[in-house]
Amino acid sequence: MPSRPAAHPHRSGSGFEARNSPSPPSGTAWHPGCPEAVGRTGRRPLCPDPGPGRAKVGRVGTEDRNGSGCGVMYSFAHQPRAETRIEAPLDVGGTGFGDLGQVVDRIRSGLVWVIASGIAALVAAILALGLIPPIYTSQTEILVDPVDLKVIENGVNPSNQLADSGVSIVESQVKVIASDSVLSRVVSRLNLQDDPEFAPAPPQPGSLSETVKRALGLAPSEGPANPELQAVEALRRKMTVRRPERTFVIEVVVKSKSGQKSALIANTIADTFFTEETAARAKAAGRASDALAARLATLRGTLLEAEKKAAAFREKHNLVKAQGLLLGDQRLSELNAQLSAAALRTAALAKQAEQARDMRGRIGTALPEMLQSPEMRALRQQLVDLLRAQSEIGKKFGPRHPAVTEQGAQVRELEAAIAHEKGRIIESTIKEYDRASTYEKTIRRDIDGLKRETERNNRDLIVLRDLERNVETQRTIYESFLKRSRETGEQERLDTTNMRIISAATPPLGRSWPPSPKVVLPVALLFGLGLGAALVAYGGILRSLLRRRA
Repeated sequence: MPSRPAAHPHRSGSGFEARNSPSPPSGTAWHPGCPEAVGRTGRRPLCPDPGPGRAKVGRVGTEDRNGSGCGVMYSFAHQPRAETRIEAPLDVGGTGFGDLGQVVDRIRSGLVWVIASGIAALVAAILALGLIPPIYTSQTEILVDPVDLKVIENGVNPSNQLADSGVSIVESQVKVIASDSVLSRVVSRLNLQDDPEFAPAPPQPGSLSETVKRALGLAPSEGPANPELQAVEALRRKMTVRRPERTFVIEVVVKSKSGQKSALIANTIADTFFTEETAARAKAAGRASDALAARLATLRGTLLEAEKKAAAFREKHNLVKAQGLLLGDQRLSELNAQLSAAALRTAALAKQAEQARDMRGRIGTALPEMLQSPEMRALRQQLVDLLRAQSEIGKKFGPRHPAVTEQGAQVRELEAAIAHEKGRIIESTIKEYDRASTYEKTIRRDIDGLKRETERNNRDLIVLRDLERNVETQRTIYESFLKRSRETGEQERLDTTNMRIISAATPPLGRSWPPSPKVVLPVALLFGLGLGAALVAYGGILRSLLRRRA
């Protein structure tokens, strides 16, 4: 709707008033379809034609749909007066920009230019798609488990990590992948320093591009260019290494002008990262093994010196061990056992010797030794047989028979032999007791000597034990270092990293930049048509404004 005049009209209590002019009477005529003057009494159109005898009251600078001037109010009752111009400000809405019909008419009148603009945008998009080199993107995904494989018990790299350190470990691996050590190996393996995409030829001295770069401060430092460094920096710009949230997965994204090359570079980066990580761990294990080996020589010398000192002290003080015991202790233990047996034998023989002494003046052979003696048993048996034969001959021939007398002489000889054997056994028993008693005393004397020697050895053993503890300590340290050195030496040839590729890079099916023509061309066409329509509409607005100002 057209805007109201705001500069000169004044509102009164009963309706519309113009400056220096009274309120229009009730007979005032208004032209239908013209801009309206709004007062308290409502909207009333201003008549463009006053007719004869009508006084001009006011004017607003607008135009109707037909382009004719309007906005002059005339009075039927008053005489013509001096004209008072009420100029309204130029309003773009009044030019038809706010009127959709006028905008459509102007766009329709300039439809050729709108179509030409769309075709130009479409041609420009086609040329851009043909001139812009395509970019292909490939991606590989690596799973990094913060907990390494536990191949050996004691590894150089700790396998037990804190619960919140896993993310930090994976983030560190992200930095390792993007480091110069990995990228330089990738450049060397793929010869990217000879690829113009990654190591372009330097501009000719004095060329326009070099001059512009030097003016903007973008020229490289003076000196011979290093293609490997250029390739490394170019590869770093063309790759992206990131870790998605709440995962232990690393994504390596590589962009290149060739799909095959982007996939090859991404997979090579992953392989080189694995090789670099394994080599770094092996190098760390090698350094640890070398340090342990150097320390082992010192520990071996210390252990040998301690063992020599303990052996010299043991030999000097006759602290020789056999089966874990000192010889003096073993001898003392054996003598104690012998003393116990000797004491028991001496006690038994003492009783037998006492009985033997009592049997010296008595008749009989009641001693156990006499009964157990073979000679005594034989003599007693002969005596019994002879007495039996003498008794039988005496009964048969009488006691005065010569045979009986002869047997009596034999009986007396046997009794004398038995008495002699009895004395011998008694003396033997007494002598055996004396020997047992002497043996017991000798054992006791030896035990007393060993006890004094043991007391002296115990004092020496205090020093020896201290030396032996030192030897055991040095041996334990040496053996632990030796075991650790061998484990670290083996770890150089083991790969304990728990990482793997879960998604290898493959050549992409389509380019990632610029977008597909299916997207670019429709967007370019719509953009060109919209831009042409806007220019045509804005041109009509400018022409209307210029005409109005003129």
